[in-house]
Amino acid sequence: MNVELMNVYPKNEIRLHEKLYKLLDQWHEEAESMKFIKRYTADDMVYDGFYPYYTKQKKKILFIGREALGLNGEDYIECVYNAYKTNKIGNKHINQYKFHRLMFYLAYCIINNFPAWGKVPYASELTEDFGTEKGISFAFMNLSKFSNESGKWSADWELIDSFINNFTNTETNYFNDEISILKPDIIITMNLENRLNVLGRIDSLKYGSKASCYYLMVNRKKIPLIDLYHFSATNKKDKEEYYLPLKDAIKIYSKVV
Repeated sequence: MNVELMNVYPKNEIRLHEKLYKLLDQWHEEAESMKFIKRYTADDMVYDGFYPYYTKQKKKILFIGREALGLNGEDYIECVYNAYKTNKIGNKHINQYKFHRLMFYLAYCIINNFPAWGKVPYASELTEDFGTEKGISFAFMNLSKFSNESGKWSADWELIDSFINNFTNTETNYFNDEISILKPDIIITMNLENRLNVLGRIDSLKYGSKASCYYLMVNRKKIPLIDLYHFSATNKKDKEEYYLPLKDAIKIYSKVV
């Protein structure tokens, strides 16, 4: 991550960032001895983590996606943070980019105790103060640290599984250790279902068609985890399939979130 962006982080988060990158470098080092499909190597890994002022939020939210797109070997947080600040990701305005706008909407709702849907600001209204003392922030990681370079939007499950299967039985559970460093109050995953087990021990609370509720064990602590539809699903409506199911699911964890 470049020095300019690091200067945006408060001092305590710089130390946290160093701790996270130490883990990611260790992850990279172990990947160097592994074989992956499609000629992918450790140097293709995409580092992720958290945006500035994540630790200062009333509720620390970690979103977990599937894979990066078109970011081979890049730093996800740096690339996407810069895109957020221009309200443009690739050739799309953030309000038209469902995957990213939903993270802004849902993070805003969780942090602000679910205001009425009509009062939730557009993502473009939140980006100016995003990652500052005045705005919202969150953490983000992908299940696979490889980027889909196919040019297609659909998940490359073969590539995703090639990555996660290599680390399923390693001595270190890097997925769980990354979450341990981030210490989220709540985790929102994007239709990961049976692959959730790679994150660590999962206890199921309630399975639903729109939102499934779990606890993930991290450092002997149970962290609420809610699995929603994938945020890029074109046939799912923001309010009916994400906002309302998430709001209902949060009630299950009302004493801890």
